Amino acid sequence: MNLKLLTRQLGANSTAKKWFDTYFQNGFWRFDTAYAKRKQEVHESLVKLGETPNPDDVDAVIGNKSWTSISCTSCRESCEEAILIGVVDYDSHSAYICKPCCETAFKMLSGEEK
Repeated sequence: MNLKLLTRQLGANSTAKKWFDTYFQNGFWRFDTAYAKRKQEVHESLVKLGETPNPDDVDAVIGNKSWTSISCTSCRESCEEAILIGVVDYDSHSAYICKPCCETAFKMLSGEEK
């Protein structure tokens, strides 16, 4: 079964490494000189936040919430945690389901709600 718990905190914990893997390639920071310097500065700031940074601090360093945000596929609401169902892949189907939507689905499966 392909189920995985995702949280904003887990996302924040892995952002520095993912940022490095995305923007540092073949010994160089990607993009032109000005952007490369910015990418390196962001990475250094992310590393300074430590191994378990506050997700809001990560968002502030990057300038947006795209690296730590989770949105429920069902209700489209932003959430702190969700279950990933399926595999995130080029040709696979997956969904991020928040706790309230999981609870509703369980009630529907158990016949408590229609």
